Amino acid sequence: MNNPFIQYIKDVEKNPHNYSKQICQQVKLQREMLKKYDFLEEKGDKVVKWIEDNCILTEGENAGQKVKLMLWQKWIIYSIFCFYGNLDVEEFDENGKYIGNVNKYVRIVNDVLIMVASGNSKTTFVAFIVLYVMFHTKVLPAPKIYIGSNAYKQSRICFDVVKNIIKRNRELEIHTTIRQSIGEIEVEETNAKLLAMSSTGDNYEGIIPALLVIDEIHAMTTSTYADNLRKSTKRSDSLIFEITTDGTIRGGYLDQRKELASNLLENKTEEKDYRKFFAIYSQESEEEVFDAYRSGDIAVWQKSNPALSIAVSVDGLKNKVRDMMNDNRLKVITLTKNFNIPQNPITSFFSEVECKTKPFNEDIFYNAPVFLGLDMAYTRNPKNDLTAFSMMIVNPFTNDEYIKDIYFLPKWWEEEVREDGQLVVRTKDMVIEKSKVDTNILYNPKQARYGYQLYADRGDVVIVDEKLIEELVEEFGEQARCDTTGITEDFVRFYIAHLELKYNWTICKFGLDPNKAYKLKAFAETNIVSTDGKNPVIPFRMEDKKNSNPIILSTKDIRKQGKVFCNNKLTELHFASAIAKEDNYGNIIFTNQYLSRKDGVISQLACRSAYNVYTTNKHTGSDNLDRLKAWWRENEERLNGILATSNIQKSKMGKVKTRSNWTW
Repeated sequence: MNNPFIQYIKDVEKNPHNYSKQICQQVKLQREMLKKYDFLEEKGDKVVKWIEDNCILTEGENAGQKVKLMLWQKWIIYSIFCFYGNLDVEEFDENGKYIGNVNKYVRIVNDVLIMVASGNSKTTFVAFIVLYVMFHTKVLPAPKIYIGSNAYKQSRICFDVVKNIIKRNRELEIHTTIRQSIGEIEVEETNAKLLAMSSTGDNYEGIIPALLVIDEIHAMTTSTYADNLRKSTKRSDSLIFEITTDGTIRGGYLDQRKELASNLLENKTEEKDYRKFFAIYSQESEEEVFDAYRSGDIAVWQKSNPALSIAVSVDGLKNKVRDMMNDNRLKVITLTKNFNIPQNPITSFFSEVECKTKPFNEDIFYNAPVFLGLDMAYTRNPKNDLTAFSMMIVNPFTNDEYIKDIYFLPKWWEEEVREDGQLVVRTKDMVIEKSKVDTNILYNPKQARYGYQLYADRGDVVIVDEKLIEELVEEFGEQARCDTTGITEDFVRFYIAHLELKYNWTICKFGLDPNKAYKLKAFAETNIVSTDGKNPVIPFRMEDKKNSNPIILSTKDIRKQGKVFCNNKLTELHFASAIAKEDNYGNIIFTNQYLSRKDGVISQLACRSAYNVYTTNKHTGSDNLDRLKAWWRENEERLNGILATSNIQKSKMGKVKTRSNWTW
């Protein structure tokens, strides 16, 4: 069979162990596309032939020779250029003004993410496609092509590859004008223009690209720059390319794109989106890398290195793995760049694996014995910390932890400024202002996309606005009327009361810092009915190293074992942002990167501290643990049924049916 596309997908189906999970899922989706849309093989043939006839290698031992595309590269080309069908698409005039929607016979794929390990010629491969588009008017008429990235130097890498290929082929060069100083290449006959730019300039304003290349998106802390570029693609035939390796920025733009890919490829979305194409080449885990090295069966490294033994040296890659095993400092760069395994920065206390948790059905909290944790912050200013609240159930037989985290953010910020010598208070939207201030949180005013609002839409953050306060007042009366310009202990008390009424739980212990929440401590000590005759409140202070350090280390260990279940994506970001150092006595001290947050870490540590005291104290610990085991046995069938489902429930306000201890 000569069709490279069919060749490739058949090999993936026959040998799935040689390919990443995402590649296997994409191929499965393409089987559906072959039934749903026209597959115009000749269009892919034409792209491949032109590249192999006109593009010349400019680097390496084969420099000067014509390109011979690899099968995986041909698969990507056919995936993009061969699927056609009738779709309702947006129409724009030549100035980018929206005209309306029209049904047209169009190319299906218009949004591409290629994630492949370093050294596999991904940038060169994209340069081939850029050149093909520039010299063929029927593909994308009068194409304006923009290469964008976080840094202009990075954008120039792809630009320079295009330039060098042109200079190697006299037939291409005579039709091309290269303006080196401004990073621009023009082909007058096709009215094509290529421009390199970056997020540090405003040169994305007013552009209407036919082809948009966004390079090394792993370096983007938020999606703001990419969003603005994407918004500029006001052509019904536009094509977006994103190329990258993995990286160390958790919660950034690449993580968002990978989450989207996961949801689409695993059919977690309401509708399928065939217009997006994901070529994600990555290893499943670092253990897979090390096991292959030890066994000598390194073929599995093709999952992240599809050009292994061709563009990527086997011995060179082996040497990198050996060096990494001998020097742990090389681990982060090698795993991200050479195997596309995401890592936290080397300064992070928790590894990427330890930050990741598994989702679960929160219905498990109904009628359950729970442990609470709180990191209280009043959040009157965008630079203040968040209040983080955690509720946890522990399986006493397996030590699996099921945690629901909630972050509270006031709706408004009362900014005090001086005008004409007078103190003036301006009311601003705290969701917007805090999204602007906190690092790794999306802030895109042009598209009105703000990170904390997106987390709130997921249910990870509760925005304390007038609507929420009125719902609490309806539940508990006027005593629940609280401020919406800060988080108060009274508000937290009533929200916990709401959760208590929702879940009908039994509070075993509540971990908090009494210096931050003295009113809540006093109230809880008076109103929580003790289950063991001891104080229901467990003081937890990060400054108390004797108590906090063992909890930190045990938390790191249990997360490494994969025993933590949590649905909150913001918590993953907080754990990734937890930077630690040791004092003169060997104690662990968490430090904040500038305007990054770790509040969710502290609330979970307070939860674990509460559980540890409850089950290990010398007076009642043994009996308490037996009591938890008895409850779990009694409810095992119900709990297993809940946990067997993948449905993730989010808390919603509900009518009060019983009385809460928290409102006395």
